[in-house]
Amino acid sequence: MPGHSETNAPQLNRRKLLGGMVGVAAVSAFPPLHEAMATLGNNRSVSLYDPSRMTSLDVTYFQDGWYSPDALAQINFFMRDRRNDQIMQMDPQLVDLMCAVQSQFGAQLPIHLVSGYRSPATNAYLAARSGRVAQNSYHMYGRAADIRIPGVSLAGLRQAALALQGGGVGYYPSSDFVHIDNGPIRNW
Repeated sequence: MPGHSETNAPQLNRRKLLGGMVGVAAVSAFPPLHEAMATLGNNRSVSLYDPSRMTSLDVTYFQDGWYSPDALAQINFFMRDRRNDQIMQMDPQLVDLMCAVQSQFGAQLPIHLVSGYRSPATNAYLAARSGRVAQNSYHMYGRAADIRIPGVSLAGLRQAALALQGGGVGYYPSSDFVHIDNGPIRNW
């Protein structure tokens, strides 16, 4: 039935187009990273909670247009490797990305840190146990975090991170976190 397939082809294309537009509209509700950072101004703070250590950190890491070395050192310690307590200098752009994500949902909601820095030994251990851990993970360079925000759906958190276009976004609903990094823009 050539006439039947010709009639359905435009409808399928329109459905795909409309479905794509709905996805774009949902992502567009959140501003890109450069716009989000501009609205935060010259003072930026981040509120973190580590459920495995039951510790929290509320710190202004960017003041009067400058990164605070003391505040960044606190963040480095807070985001240290869970298995061996090794500390890595976390990339300030990752901290900016976390701050921007947090600001999308209200600064009063702390980011729960599932994983921050991973030493090469920790990353190799995790990669050997799971095919979902990258061999050359951005976690090993202080450029990635696995996060969740209680009261915010993982799908909503993922959408906000994708819209910021600040790097990679991984969606792990079965593990209850979203991966963010400040590498190339990509998602999985």
